[in-house]
Amino acid sequence: MKNYINALKLKSTRRKLGKRFHSITINNVPCKDFTIAQLGFKYVEYFMDEEDTALQLTEDVYVIIAWEENERIKIVRACIPKGYMWDGASIPSSVQGILGGKLNPSFIIASLLHDYMIEQKLLPHYAESRMFYEVLKTRKGNLDIPWWKEVPMFLAVYLWSIAT
Repeated sequence: MKNYINALKLKSTRRKLGKRFHSITINNVPCKDFTIAQLGFKYVEYFMDEEDTALQLTEDVYVIIAWEENERIKIVRACIPKGYMWDGASIPSSVQGILGGKLNPSFIIASLLHDYMIEQKLLPHYAESRMFYEVLKTRKGNLDIPWWKEVPMFLAVYLWSIAT
């Protein structure tokens, strides 16, 4: 089991995962190497009404998340099913000009995983918030976002998870 975890460890060229997170893989690809192009053919915009847009998966997405809790490795495997709908990143309109819109490609993967994990209650509050943050901070290339956007988004997600 230890070799399996070590094989999946994420190492970002920018920053490493937090001490408690070991790996996040999407369709057997480490999150840091997973590109929006790989997810691009798996979702389409779905117009809920004239004012709101959501995203809908057109294929299953397989996720494995490993983290440390109480000195033990916890692993969650999930299949996000075809047809699953989510609203992207829930960013208040007052700060969208600074952080970006809810359908910003840099946030799509993080918002997909986060929304599904919350709905299915697959992770404890801290782990699901931290997973969202880890996905944001391991992005690279044109999906990379600065830390000053990542940190407020993580805090908002974490505080929301505590409040609800």
